[in-house]
Amino acid sequence: MSSALTDLETALSAQLFLRYRGRGLELTSSGRALLPMARHLLAEARELEELAGSLQSTLAGRLTLGCFDAVSPALMTPLIAEFTRRHPEVRFDVVSASQGELQRALSDGSIELAFLYEVNLDSDLIIDTMFESVSHVVLPAAHPLAGREAVALDELVDNDLILLSSSPALVAALRGFAVVGYVPTLRYELANFDLIRSMVHRGLGYTLITQPRGFPPHHWGAGITAVLVSDAMPSTNAAVVRSKVSRLTARAEAYRVFCLTDGRALVGGR
Repeated sequence: MSSALTDLETALSAQLFLRYRGRGLELTSSGRALLPMARHLLAEARELEELAGSLQSTLAGRLTLGCFDAVSPALMTPLIAEFTRRHPEVRFDVVSASQGELQRALSDGSIELAFLYEVNLDSDLIIDTMFESVSHVVLPAAHPLAGREAVALDELVDNDLILLSSSPALVAALRGFAVVGYVPTLRYELANFDLIRSMVHRGLGYTLITQPRGFPPHHWGAGITAVLVSDAMPSTNAAVVRSKVSRLTARAEAYRVFCLTDGRALVGGR
């Protein structure tokens, strides 16, 4: 990679990057000036690749997606597995990040589609609702309330709460608690959902998620379980989101349509 970048600078007779030992690369002013054109050339290359694939009547090439990090394991796994079964020549890159980071990635063209909650989304995005998510508490499998179909929040008053700290999960959870008048014992705010899952499994507390009613994410394993919250907490829609200014490749459009039709049933949507 380093030699390729050096060769590019030599060919263009311009320094495109500042190199820092131990810190990586930073674009120079010349590099920033050339970046939009480089992205355009990459898009043209993708279209050429897409055209070559269409001549064989198959979807092919690389598809870069984004997904809000807390739900990416549960949401992306079944969708990608089934789409790959149908279109094995499509290769996936999945970016798991916060909603803000993914919206910026959509705007600068580094991803084609993102799976986000319909909370504080930018006006330059096209939003296709995929399913309604309702509040569940995630409990250790051995918890006395874990076998219930639904649980009231005040039944958890003696339990510590562990919340995901990234937006919009934290704000949405606290707003939901306020709506129903529940004051939780918030012990931990953590940025990594897999860490939260592990802590719940060890009995260090419970967490709150939003997901389709009756949908058990298979990646959780047997150690924890999600139970519907019976209190009237606000629901949140999950959506497939794309930029208004970027044209989707054929594979991205096919994946978007799949997610809004057959894919809905795979992740508990209606």
